[in-house]
Amino acid sequence: MKINLILLFIYLLFINVNKSQLIEITTSNTLSLSIENPNYSKNFISSYVNYCLIEYQILVFNNGGLGSYLSDFKTTSSIPSLLKSSNDNSTYLYSYNLQVQMDTSLIINLTLTSNNLVQTIYQLNQTCNNVLKENKVVELDVVPFVFNDGFYSLFPVKEEDNDLFLAISSQGDLVYTGFKNYFFMVWGADSTNQGKSLTDKWNRLLSFSNGKTLNITSRSYWDYFQENELPNQPSEISFYPSGLNSSNPMFTDFGSYNAPFVKVKIESEIIKPYFYLCFDFECTSLAPLKPIKGIKGNMTYVSYMFNQITEDYHNYSLSIANKYSITNSIIKTKFKRFKLPLLNINVLESKLQDNPIPLFSIAFNNTSPFKFTTTLYSFNYRNSIIGWPFGFLSGNNLNHTRSITFQKYIDSKEKTSFSFMTPYLGDGPPGLIIDSSENVVNNPPQMISYKFIRVQGFVFILSIDFTSINGIQYFAIDSSVSKSLDNLVKGDIYKGTFEIVIDAVFEYIKLVDTLNFQIYYKLGDIISFNPILRFENPLLLKSLDHTYFDDLWFSTNELDLIDKDNYIIAYINSSKMPQDLLLSSYILDVITQTSIDTNPIIYNSTLGLFTSKFIVKKNNIFGEIFFYFQHSLSGFFLNNAPNSTQLMVNSTVLDNEGPIFSKIETIGNETLLDLNNVNGVVGWNFTITDYLNGFDRGYIKVMGSLDSSTFNFNFTFNDFISGNKFEGVYQLLIPVSTPCSSQQYQIVYVELYDTNQILSKFEPYTGFSPLINPFMYLYENSEDGGYSLMTMVSVLCPSFPEDPSKPVLLSFTSSKSIIDVGLIDRSVTFTFEIIPSQSGIRKNQSPIIYMTSKRLESFECVSKLTDGSNITYAKYTCTTQLPLSFGYPGEIILSVYGIINNGGHYHGFSTVDLLSTSSKGYISTSMTVDQPILTSNLKYYSDDKELTILGRSLSNINKVLIKDVDTESINQTLGIESISFYGSSGIKISNIIPNDKLFDVLVISNSTIESNKLRVSPVYFNLTPSNIEPPITPTPSTPTPSTPIPTNPPQPCPGKPMCGGEKQGYCSAVGTGCICVSPWIGLDCSSKVIIVPPPVINNTDPSVVIPTIPIDENSSISNELPEVLFKSLISLVSIREIDFNEKQVTNHIFDKWIYTPITELKNQYKTSVLNTNITATLEWFNTSTDIEFANQKLTMNPSTIKYTIEVTGEYKFANALNQLQLIMFASFESSKTNEICSNTQFGNTSTGDNSNFLKIQIDNHSLYGRFIKRAIIDGEFRSVSNKLLDSSLNSINSASSIQTYIAITVPQFKNQIIIDPDFSVLLDFNDASSNGATSICNNSSSDGLSTSQLVGIIIGSVAFLLVIIISITYN
Repeated sequence: MKINLILLFIYLLFINVNKSQLIEITTSNTLSLSIENPNYSKNFISSYVNYCLIEYQILVFNNGGLGSYLSDFKTTSSIPSLLKSSNDNSTYLYSYNLQVQMDTSLIINLTLTSNNLVQTIYQLNQTCNNVLKENKVVELDVVPFVFNDGFYSLFPVKEEDNDLFLAISSQGDLVYTGFKNYFFMVWGADSTNQGKSLTDKWNRLLSFSNGKTLNITSRSYWDYFQENELPNQPSEISFYPSGLNSSNPMFTDFGSYNAPFVKVKIESEIIKPYFYLCFDFECTSLAPLKPIKGIKGNMTYVSYMFNQITEDYHNYSLSIANKYSITNSIIKTKFKRFKLPLLNINVLESKLQDNPIPLFSIAFNNTSPFKFTTTLYSFNYRNSIIGWPFGFLSGNNLNHTRSITFQKYIDSKEKTSFSFMTPYLGDGPPGLIIDSSENVVNNPPQMISYKFIRVQGFVFILSIDFTSINGIQYFAIDSSVSKSLDNLVKGDIYKGTFEIVIDAVFEYIKLVDTLNFQIYYKLGDIISFNPILRFENPLLLKSLDHTYFDDLWFSTNELDLIDKDNYIIAYINSSKMPQDLLLSSYILDVITQTSIDTNPIIYNSTLGLFTSKFIVKKNNIFGEIFFYFQHSLSGFFLNNAPNSTQLMVNSTVLDNEGPIFSKIETIGNETLLDLNNVNGVVGWNFTITDYLNGFDRGYIKVMGSLDSSTFNFNFTFNDFISGNKFEGVYQLLIPVSTPCSSQQYQIVYVELYDTNQILSKFEPYTGFSPLINPFMYLYENSEDGGYSLMTMVSVLCPSFPEDPSKPVLLSFTSSKSIIDVGLIDRSVTFTFEIIPSQSGIRKNQSPIIYMTSKRLESFECVSKLTDGSNITYAKYTCTTQLPLSFGYPGEIILSVYGIINNGGHYHGFSTVDLLSTSSKGYISTSMTVDQPILTSNLKYYSDDKELTILGRSLSNINKVLIKDVDTESINQTLGIESISFYGSSGIKISNIIPNDKLFDVLVISNSTIESNKLRVSPVYFNLTPSNIEPPITPTPSTPTPSTPIPTNPPQPCPGKPMCGGEKQGYCSAVGTGCICVSPWIGLDCSSKVIIVPPPVINNTDPSVVIPTIPIDENSSISNELPEVLFKSLISLVSIREIDFNEKQVTNHIFDKWIYTPITELKNQYKTSVLNTNITATLEWFNTSTDIEFANQKLTMNPSTIKYTIEVTGEYKFANALNQLQLIMFASFESSKTNEICSNTQFGNTSTGDNSNFLKIQIDNHSLYGRFIKRAIIDGEFRSVSNKLLDSSLNSINSASSIQTYIAITVPQFKNQIIIDPDFSVLLDFNDASSNGATSICNNSSSDGLSTSQLVGIIIGSVAFLLVIIISITYN
């Protein structure tokens, strides 16, 4: 089976639209050159550009011998730039850039001259061909696909046009080159919004700079679907705020860029219905349409209305469609922007100083109100974004002064600068230009050699040997990733080795020294001469196209995502792909695509296949999940693939919204504090709603409007004061007291996560514009936008004068004057003492000590008040652990900000302030490079036996310890034979016992040096590798294992002796509990299977009477034991429908059964509820028999009765979120009533059958039940859950009689449910009194009860209904 794959490029390929030819005009034996690493792709051609950009490297050779050198290199075009030369002047490397006009040829003379006046002249002929020489028409019959709210087409072109385009863009449409003869198009908004009906073709005419056009026509995305699948008109359109489209709308943004939005409900079986909310009439810019809730056929979407800059009325175009036509309407509204105050700066002072270390300091006053924004500081061409209180020297939020200090040092540039602004506002004053103190020579770092070490997937360790005259400062990968000196594994900053964890796909790396001299290396560049060494990753040179895949399939294709993740393994069979090929997979569903989680594809030598694990998150979107592979510089999607390569979600209810505030109540708003009321509490009650996934955790930050006093609240779903995780009330309280200043306390930041880690976020002062924020359903249509009404509480204080007086710094001390930032212990403690301001300090506020490096990296230490009993004295202290290599090489300067008094003012001390009080305002750094340090681990699944850890100085490790997080006991010790090494910065640990709980890893080197502990959080993965053969389409009678088999959590091994002793059982090495030796059974192996005669079958309902025979300790029949009658009744009471909160919707009680005998040992019972039929088949086993149910082998013990329960017919659910619950009743009573106890237990079994157990016990007799957590539902293996309902259904229990209700919850089904319970008679050695506080006893003491054996009944699997009368003669 061949798979048809289409390739999508990620990085532009080297397309040769530029034609070049190098000709030697004059020759010499002394000088020659060659063109190296030509690059046309980094500055690619667009349809509106009329030139080509080309970058060369030119290698010049000088063979003149000793004393000869290249004295001049001239061209008739741009000037070459020397990159490096050899020490003997024999080789030179230049970079050379050209810009060539379209449809022209450029002839360039390159002249080389030696110091001996020897010349060699070359001629370079460079041509830039136009990408389109004539008008072209492309007709696309392939249907576009949807990804990340956009439409995409992949299409072929003729062979002669295979280098037509690098990139084409026009009004939102983009066309990119793909692989070989394929092209990739992104459709713009107006291209898909042109027709009069959904199925009209799409068209885009792309114009080029030479006047030629490319006309692309495609089938509509909606033309792919049947008419009955096309969406109807929206059933509901709601605006938030509700008056947005009224006759006189006015709305103030709910925070900066938090625009109003529209919610649409559409009865659609298509993931992306036709719905456009455009910001202009031409619809060249449209709002994203995000699916948030619903099921196939009933979906809810949201789209926001981005506000304009002015406050004028704005018109939005809303286009919607039904199956037959498209309609357009205009929404007229008016926005009032939530405006942030701009900085109004007056620079007070700026200065440089050299003692005790070079520093630059600046002080400025801001007279505009401060609204909790961050500030972007730039100095020495480095940036740092920091929020309050950094730099705030004195004042309050109405008028304040800042004083900031940074380290000044010699720089590669003659001048440097300092500037600051509010990010995204650009409101700062002009930058200050600062002269460099010295002239320095350009001596950038040099790469001597390198090595790529592959770790896993696209993860590599790049080892670089370097030299640097000025000392290396950091590495950079492309423009965004900076690597500090924690990657230095050998030598020092002048000559050493870096090892950098790097993605295999990157554009360049950059080496930067302490003077900011830098050098770039791109793949293909020459890094050294004699011999020539190029910077290359060999694995990136291996190509891949669709012919490499012979087969691709998944462990399952049909996914059920209702309230559970699905665990998938992809299998790839290839006879062509190298085993070390770079290949990763991504799933692009609406839940996962925002994180772009990479799943490496690894060759499995045992299977002879490539495999990739991934998880499809619960409550996801319906339909096909898009799957994407990335290889080196390119990637590909599946196209027209067979069913085996499709991931299809058939059962799901989407929840993509995140937790939302459904109600907010203020507490103590406008609280008045006076002499009679000196203490108070203000805050909020938040009702957080997340009806399907459930709320998981949150963070809320509150700040004072006057003094920026800050309160941080972290909370989880367990912290509700009422409700549950689906709808719960959470309380946030702030204590207030006199003396104080009147102000508002305002919510300035919110993060709420659900159990699927979907985030709803609110940050009104950062310019961030989330589509989903927690307040979205509480928008108010008012001048204030409702913002102040919900997010602020006011405190009114007695008349109290402002207190601008500054505290006096008495002392500031650090526990270390120099710190080794390469050791495990990088802790430092700071202590400072002050005389507070006149009004005293706010004791519930914590000043922050800032540590700032030369690179403007900032690290915080939040202090604690350790002595504040006296109004005239306060002492603070804090201890922190610095990040690895922080501040090295150089000093870390210190400052203190955020001291708040009771008079509404804050204060701080800059580095210069600390130095002026004879305190040491900085810490020096050193760094040890041979200390083993563990920093992180690659993704570790709970069923993996291998763990990859990254760190530094790991090459001499010979022992690994795995520790329990809670007890710190060692769970496993692994030696050198279990360790594989990746340079000095990575190890792979093999033979790990799989674990789904947190654990700590510690390593020990040959010299017995221990590392730090690294905490590993396994990603739960519940699937045993299966389906390793290409799938065969199953017949209708073959169930499909669509969900993973539920697995019981680890359990302890009970019993004294443990597990009954070695003759009865032993403790599992993998933590599953006791493994019993036949015929023993139970959690502690204290129950024993016994033989009893077949029961008498009841012909009225599915109940049985098992005859009781007196049995002694050896399971032998005895006539001497007195008869004791035990009556056990087990029945199915009803089927009831429940909603997502497990509240009852309907309840159907069973009362009549139809009996049919099948054989002597097999009988059948039937009943019905509405259109649903229930059939129970009872079968007795006299001997031990193995059976299979739902792909799981089960052993029927002797004297076992098995129930096969089948529910058929179409049950009509009232809501798509509802489930079905079968209620089972069980009772157990004894004829003995004196000196007796009863007990009920329910939990997980330990026998490997992944079930629940129920044990109903009176005295020394019990009824024991198993409930398997899976069933066959509509031909698929699906999970079911079991729980006790005693508290809600009012069971009545006594010492001699006990009752219980059990609910078996099953997901929605279409046609059929099958379950297969069984029951066996056991002899047990425990009595009910052994369970202590959980037992119910009569007035006599339970301590004197008999300890003789117990006869019990075990119930296996998921029992829906049964009635058993047990008469047991036993003492």
